[in-house]
Amino acid sequence: MWMKTLIEWDGKTVAELIDLYVSCHESPEFEKILNECLKSTDHNVQKAGSWILKYHIEEGSLKNYTKMRLRGKMKRNPETESSLSEHLSTLIQNVNDESPWEVKLHLFQVLRYIEVRSSDERSLKTIVDKGLKSEKKFVRAWAYDGLYRLMLQYSKYENDFEEVISRALAKESGAVMARIRNILKEDKLS
Repeated sequence: MWMKTLIEWDGKTVAELIDLYVSCHESPEFEKILNECLKSTDHNVQKAGSWILKYHIEEGSLKNYTKMRLRGKMKRNPETESSLSEHLSTLIQNVNDESPWEVKLHLFQVLRYIEVRSSDERSLKTIVDKGLKSEKKFVRAWAYDGLYRLMLQYSKYENDFEEVISRALAKESGAVMARIRNILKEDKLS
């Protein structure tokens, strides 16, 4: 049911994806199916899968967990963390130059919630570097955030982050600059 729905998805209407998520997220097969979507070479399926992962974390059944974790008000749940880490790893391993820009955007947007495995760190850095050069402003904006999240976990990227942000402050504007300001504000608080 999932794959047929996602292959036929128009690529824009999220109501279909929400309905699919609501009907399946409590199924024992959900995690497996989501990983299959993230691995898919069908761009529509991969884009839908990355959106569903983002929704699962931000608005779905993990919403309270991730918000409380971000505020430091909840201890880590190893089972949940492992599942999220597995999905993130699958997504990182399957994003490539041909992946839709939305997949890259969703990847960068979920990084604030999930720790990056050391085995995925270099691949993610490559994806982030390419995202920083994207013609799509939202991808570029969130790639800066992705670099920040990577730097928080892997201090070896601290100098790179500072150099990239310094250059960005001189050349970026609009939505990209707003995202950078949010990153800098958050960095001052931590």
